[in-house]
Amino acid sequence: MSIMKIMPPALSVQDGRVRLSAEIIMPTGSQTLWFECAPRVQPMLDVTSCDAFVVAMLVRAQHEGWDIEVCGPMSARLYYNISHHYIELMRHCAPGLHKIGITARYLSRARHDGTGVIAGFSAGVDSFCTVADHAAGRVPPEYQLTHLLMNNVGSHGQNEHDYAVFLERQQRLEPLAHALGLELVAVNSNLDALLGMNFQLTHVARNAAVGLLLQKGIGKYMYSAAYHYRDCKVIPTPAYGDADALLVPMLSTESLECIDTGAQYTRFEKSALIADQPLVQQNLDVCVSPVMAPSGKVNCSRCWKCLRTQASLEIVGKLQNFSAVFDLDTYQAYRWLYLCYLARSPKPMAADIRTGMKEYNYRFPLSARLAAYVAPPLLVEQIVLKWPMRGTQGCVPVVLDILKCYLSGLLPLRLRRWLRSKLG
Repeated sequence: MSIMKIMPPALSVQDGRVRLSAEIIMPTGSQTLWFECAPRVQPMLDVTSCDAFVVAMLVRAQHEGWDIEVCGPMSARLYYNISHHYIELMRHCAPGLHKIGITARYLSRARHDGTGVIAGFSAGVDSFCTVADHAAGRVPPEYQLTHLLMNNVGSHGQNEHDYAVFLERQQRLEPLAHALGLELVAVNSNLDALLGMNFQLTHVARNAAVGLLLQKGIGKYMYSAAYHYRDCKVIPTPAYGDADALLVPMLSTESLECIDTGAQYTRFEKSALIADQPLVQQNLDVCVSPVMAPSGKVNCSRCWKCLRTQASLEIVGKLQNFSAVFDLDTYQAYRWLYLCYLARSPKPMAADIRTGMKEYNYRFPLSARLAAYVAPPLLVEQIVLKWPMRGTQGCVPVVLDILKCYLSGLLPLRLRRWLRSKLG
C-alpha cells in the first residue's frame, strides 16, 4: 500500500502572522499544510506535535487508501484512538473510505496542562447555545468558556470567495466576542485545498485539527453538536453530524479533551433557548450562501438553514426580533413552500420542529398540509432547496435539475454512490 508521510512541524513568521506548517509527502507529490494565526496566539500553539496535521490529513489518506507514517511526535492517546477506533468508525460513516494503517516514530505522553476552554464559534444556533450553556454559573469553573474559535478550513463556501467571507466574518465576530467577555482566536489554513473534499463529509476532523493545534494553552475544546443524542447513529450519511457524539471524543489527547456538547437539545430547542438574547438577535449567522445575502443582512434568508431557523423563530413568536440579520420579506416568499416540506419530511430536525409546533400551538396552513400530502416529500425537499430567487435564473433548467435530483434520490444509496463514481 502507498504511504503518506507527515513530517515534523516548523514555526515561522510571515507578514506579521505566525505560521505552523508541516510537509505532507504523498504518492501524488509533496505539499505543505499550514495553519496561520496572530502572534498573540503563539503561546497556545503546540509547535512540536504532529497531532493536528495527522487528524487534518487522515480522511484524505483513508479516501486514497494510503497508510500514514508520522515522522514526528504524536500523542499516544490520539494514536490509540485513531488506529483502534476512529478509522473503523469513519469507514461505517462513509463506505468509500479505506481501512489504513498508521505508524508513529515517537509516541508522546506529555501533558501541557492548558487551562483554556475554547468553543468553535460561527455565531450560529449551535455555537450560541454552547456559549449560553457554558457561561459563568451554569458549569463548574473548569468548564467555563475562555475563548471562541473561528477558522478557515472549508466552512466559508469552498470557493473563490471563502477567504473574503472568513475575513468579513472575523471582523464581525471580534466585537461580539468582546461583548461576551471572551477572546476570539482566528486561524487561517490551506487545509481545504489539500483535502479537496466536501466540507460536510469532513467537518469533525477539520475543526478538531485546529483545536489540537492550540493544545498547549487549551485544555478543553467544546464541539457544538448538530444532532440530539437520540438521533445519533453510525450509518452511511452525506454529513457526519449523525456520529459526532462518538467521533469528537476520539480526537482527544493527554493535553486536550474534545467534548461534543449541546446534544441534549434539539435544534428547535436551541433556537428557543437563545431567541430572547439581544446579542443573538443582532448577530445570528446561520447562512450557507452568505454571498447571496441582501445588502445590510448577514443571512441570505432563503437557503435551507435560513428557512429552518426563521421557521423555528416564527413558531416561538420571536422572528420579528431578528429583522437585523434576516430579510423577512424573502422568508415570506418561501415560507409556504418550506411549511409544505416541514409537514411530512422524515428528517429528524423537521420532526423536532413539528414537535415544537405542538408545544407552541402553531398550526400548519391547510393549503400547506394538503400540498404536502399530495406531493412526495423528497420532491418537495428538492423544490425547497433549488427553486430560484426571483430574477436569478430561468425556471426550465431548475425544474429539470429538481426532477433529476428527485429521481436519483429514489435509487438506493449504494447504487447512487456507484453511479457517481462511474459518471464522475
